[in-house]
Amino acid sequence: MTSAAESQFVPLSPAHLRVGEALPFSVYDDRMQLLLAAGQVIKTASVLAQISTHKLLIDETESLDWRKRLMLSMNSMVTQNITLKDIAAARPMEEVTAPKVRPDAPLNEQWEDCIAALDAALRGRHEDGWLMRVLDQRVLAQRLVGRRPDASVYYQFWRASQPPTHYSAQHALFVMMVVDLTAPLLGLETSVCENLGEAALMMNIAMVRLQDELSQAMIPPSPAARQEIAVHPRKGALMLKELGVDHNVCHLVALHHTEHPPITTPPPIALAAQLLRRVDILTARLSRRRSREPLLAVQAARGACLGPDGKPDVIGSALLKALGLYPPGTYLQLASGEQGVVMARGRSPSHPMVAVLLSSSGMPVLAPAMRDTSDPRFAVKQVIAAGSMKVRPNHGQLMGLI
Repeated sequence: MTSAAESQFVPLSPAHLRVGEALPFSVYDDRMQLLLAAGQVIKTASVLAQISTHKLLIDETESLDWRKRLMLSMNSMVTQNITLKDIAAARPMEEVTAPKVRPDAPLNEQWEDCIAALDAALRGRHEDGWLMRVLDQRVLAQRLVGRRPDASVYYQFWRASQPPTHYSAQHALFVMMVVDLTAPLLGLETSVCENLGEAALMMNIAMVRLQDELSQAMIPPSPAARQEIAVHPRKGALMLKELGVDHNVCHLVALHHTEHPPITTPPPIALAAQLLRRVDILTARLSRRRSREPLLAVQAARGACLGPDGKPDVIGSALLKALGLYPPGTYLQLASGEQGVVMARGRSPSHPMVAVLLSSSGMPVLAPAMRDTSDPRFAVKQVIAAGSMKVRPNHGQLMGLI
């Protein structure tokens, strides 16, 4: 767990505090002394008055969702010409509820809930509260990855290799997860990382239905569909701008198919846009469509991670560090003759942890064992296509191993 000393803090106005209400984050003074623990209620006006004498600080990451809701509420009040005093004391939007979670459900089912909810949100962009429903799923997905990173990467990679359902939403979450894991390794600031994750969820907003249709199609896109694909980044950015989405998010959406952003683009946004484009391509190649099988992870990585000289460039190196050469969900044959699926990233990009599904004799194993491929006895021999595996993975059993 990150300590207070290691966290980044942002100021909190005492005007946002209320007697009888609990905040979903801790509040500190300027000496990093804890004043209110997350969930603690301010019980009396005198306690509130005492707290308000301090310069208040809150953890930037822990309070992120609350602050997003607050900004949306304040923006709404500005458009209604509400007084500055009332705007300064605004609360997060009341009508927006927290993400619906089933904490007791298996992780794969929680991911499926998230995919279905995002699909509904992306299709309902003309409805009130559309943006917050999208951001709700971002918060939920971040929580799932934060709690079970390797298991989440495993499930998303496996899910992408299956016959497509809710393709646009699943792809958006897949891209979001990968950019969230990779962007900090490029030294991008927290605010840019957040912009990038949000852009990943909304980059195809102008072609959600078409993207789903193309995933099921057996013929190439029509000329009209190709034109829609060509204009969707800029069209999507304009749609999001009209809906009040952050300028940097709109900028990233507009650039997510552009190989070389204009020289006028701020360097952090240009780098973020290049990462978004690269991850979009990588995850699309790893995804099954009705008309084609997904590429093997090693094949897809070559296009996403290697520069013109055949070596990993800055973004490619970060992707390899974040995901490994054999990402979770990749099927491998080992030097032992066993076959299994990568469940976790290992000590180096080329040495993942593998759960054995088939013994060296080709028989299914009842209790999968974990193999460390840095051990020469279990070194990676070759990658296996998902369709070639003779056994279907039991996600609950496998994710219980990590």
